[in-house]
Formats: sequence, structure tokens, C-alpha cells
Amino acid sequence: MNLRACLFALAALPLLAWGDKGHRAIVTLSLTTLPPEVRAWYRGEEGFLRDHASDPDHWRNDRKEPPRHYLDAEPYGGPGHVPQDVAQAQAMLGGRFYRNGVVPWVIQDRWRDLVATFKEGDRPTG
Repeated sequence: MNLRACLFALAALPLLAWGDKGHRAIVTLSLTTLPPEVRAWYRGEEGFLRDHASDPDHWRNDRKEPPRHYLDAEPYGGPGHVPQDVAQAQAMLGGRFYRNGVVPWVIQDRWRDLVATFKEGDRPTG
């Protein structure tokens, strides 16, 4: 870690509770420490990234968010029986589907979104 980053980290100690200011500060510092070839991809998007750095903190207030972070495989008959297809999983569990976690299908969706974005050459816009 370079001296600038160490000094910044020490100055950020009062921000240990994070919040919006802490997340914005960390994003700002992180962008300056990226390798040049990676940093170039984010150039022009710094404001967007800072503005959205705290979004996950706000998502946790959404009661639909927790099931997006786990999967209870037992209702499917164990890990080896969890269907890859979301429609099959919904058919197996019916109304209990969402309560038992949906993380594999959230990952599939985000992966598809990411692949499509890269194929289109799309970049985030503020």
C-alpha cells in the first residue's frame, strides 16, 4: 500500500461507520489505485460510481433482498438436486420458492446481463 493510501486510510478512521461518505471516499481512492489499463475503462464514470457506491446499503432495506443472497438446498432434496432452470425450481417448490433463497438464479441473471453488456460494448451512464 502506498503512503498516500495509508494516510487516506488513517484519515478515514472517523468514517468507520461507513455511510454514504465512507463509501464515496473508498470508491474515489480505489479508482486512483487501479492499474492504468483498468482505470481507463472507468474514466468518465467516476461520478456515477461515487453516486452509487452506497446502493447495496439501501437495498438491504428491501425485504425481497435477503433471499437473493442464499439458497436452502434441502427442499430440493439436497445440493445435487437443485434445478439449474428457475422455472423448474419454481415448479418444485411452488409458493415456497422465494423463501428458500434464489441466489443461483440471481447469479445467472447478473452473468447474462454482464455478458450482454460486454457484447454490446455498453458502458454505464450516469
